[in-house]
Amino acid sequence: MCKNILLILTLALIQAGRVWTAEVVIRGNQAASDTKLLGIIQPVTCFNDSACIDSLCERIARYYRELGYLGVRVHCYQVEDGDSSLMIDINEGPRYLLGSVDVKGVEIAESVSVYEAFNDLVGEPFDPEGLQSAIDRVLRFYDSLGYPLVNIRSEAVASRGDTLALSFRVHEGPLAKLRDVIFEGLKTTREEVLLAETGLKKGKPFEGRLVEGARKRLLSLGVFDSVSEPDLVFDSMDTTVSIRFYVREAASTYFSGYAAYAPSPGGALVGSIDLEFTNIGGTLRRFHVLWEKPDKGRLAWMLDYAEPRIFSKPLTATLSAESDVCDTSYASRKLSLVLNWHGISGLEVGLGLILGTTKDRSESGAQGDFAEKGISFSLTYDSHDHPLNPHSGFLLELVQRTSELRYDQEDETRQLSQLHVVGDWALPVAGGFVFFNRVLFEGAFSSDQSIPPSHVVRAGGLGSVRGYGEEVFSADKLLAITVEPRLIVSQDSRIYAFIDYALLAGSGESFDTESAPVGYGLGVMAMAKGGIIRLDIAAGRGESLANARLHFTVLRRF
Repeated sequence: MCKNILLILTLALIQAGRVWTAEVVIRGNQAASDTKLLGIIQPVTCFNDSACIDSLCERIARYYRELGYLGVRVHCYQVEDGDSSLMIDINEGPRYLLGSVDVKGVEIAESVSVYEAFNDLVGEPFDPEGLQSAIDRVLRFYDSLGYPLVNIRSEAVASRGDTLALSFRVHEGPLAKLRDVIFEGLKTTREEVLLAETGLKKGKPFEGRLVEGARKRLLSLGVFDSVSEPDLVFDSMDTTVSIRFYVREAASTYFSGYAAYAPSPGGALVGSIDLEFTNIGGTLRRFHVLWEKPDKGRLAWMLDYAEPRIFSKPLTATLSAESDVCDTSYASRKLSLVLNWHGISGLEVGLGLILGTTKDRSESGAQGDFAEKGISFSLTYDSHDHPLNPHSGFLLELVQRTSELRYDQEDETRQLSQLHVVGDWALPVAGGFVFFNRVLFEGAFSSDQSIPPSHVVRAGGLGSVRGYGEEVFSADKLLAITVEPRLIVSQDSRIYAFIDYALLAGSGESFDTESAPVGYGLGVMAMAKGGIIRLDIAAGRGESLANARLHFTVLRRF
């Protein structure tokens, strides 16, 4: 007895302004699940169109072939009985299994590596699409060895009952070399710099794995608005390959900043200015200036210079000078040198040396002056599809600094550790909606649980909890969470709502949940004539949006 001799489905359809019903009768189905067949049939609403019916039958037959029923026959026809009825007769035939795969002609590649591509298919129902995927995998493997002209042909198909034995022959072809790499559209960036970043070397054997990742590496440099998929041209006469990329350079100078009004007694305008030159002389060298005034009594600035391709390796050396002065508390100066390795697209690992001095500017001088020396470790992985307005992907950033503080007056040392971890991810939902989340942890830990004011964690404002003044909170540890549903309007524009929630803790204390800062509000980011403008209107815990704080940011490229 068949598992399912007859399945009847009645659909209510609207066509030409009239509601009518179509009865679909399926006969002969034994292997496919009713749920899967209904999923194939239900979206179809054109049962009075012969071409549409033929297409539906082909979809059903294709599904059966994916299950291994290679000889399946599906017949569909209409029966006029009152309202139209559609009859679907299925003759499944035998289900074939893939018993073995034999590959001949393998000389350059390892036979084991070639056969591994087919391992998962043997013993399973014959799947033509899965077989093609396995062949494509072998082709990519040869491509990575420098044999892009390889050809794989089927030699024989043997059948014992319902078990198939396949035989293929590989024609490996000649070893190909990379003849030329062309970057169409360059205006400033030097070609030799891009070749070094992609790892492609003229005259060397063609490596498909490098070509596959070259476009992503070029985009990650931050100097191009767009990079095309590579065009490959094979010359069979001298067995060489030429690669062509079409690029559009981005502006090399970036200006950004934010402004906010601090309404405390004697209120003042606070904010930051961030200026970056990203491609000096077309060599990817970078110079960066940051000026910040987070409140009336504090001023900070930073200068850094980055030199790419140290020792012709994917290493970047960054030299930074920083100053952080608080009128009533401290004056801190730091110099750091960081080496960053970026040999894998999206991944960056850094190791640095920190030297600095801090002077106590308080009236009591209770903290004392100290010299600082330490090391830093950083790890960043970024898979966002857009740096400013991601539609998908995630970012993970970890920075660990360990320092020794040597105090002048007390002739003692203190071990200090600072940890910064941030993770965010953009989850596409539907119709341009993206669910954005962000988790930030910052903490300072010392050997005697005493953190100098120059090294405490600060929160509030645009970087952590909107709806409050810039850096109005200070603590030893901070945990901040952002939930932000977004509507992506264009590549550089979005409309969004948000909630920022933060937990703060002092030395040796647990996080305070009762007085945790909470900010909420609405925001918009849009491309304007002067650049990309972002505006956030936010209120803090217990406040209404009528008393909201305005956070304003601008990014200009020129």
